[in-house]
Amino acid sequence: MEAAVEVADPEVTSTGGNCYALTGDAGYAPDGRSIYLLATTNGDPALTTGEPITGWTVGLYDTQGDSVALALGEASVEALGDSPDALGCAVTRARTALHQYTGGAPAGRVALIGDRGVTWIPA
Repeated sequence: MEAAVEVADPEVTSTGGNCYALTGDAGYAPDGRSIYLLATTNGDPALTTGEPITGWTVGLYDTQGDSVALALGEASVEALGDSPDALGCAVTRARTALHQYTGGAPAGRVALIGDRGVTWIPA
């Protein structure tokens, strides 16, 4: 995973309530804040086993514990092929959303880039 999506120290983490997600060091936000990513599959709050992965959602968060995503990216396996390709695309889209749209986000909104382009979701 590390080489495919350019995320340092990837690991599976418990998010509470028997939920799991991929996390990793995503580098820095444009304003210099350290950020990490949280990646989940199929729109669920956790990684699941026994189900084919149909899509990835990646959120980028401030390492200081802010629970609101700074930016999001999504990618479907159907549109991009296998799961690692979709995960890498979702990470790239989240980073693009962070770098291109955070400064111009409407109040209370966060940019999400998915298979259909940019949307604004409530923060």
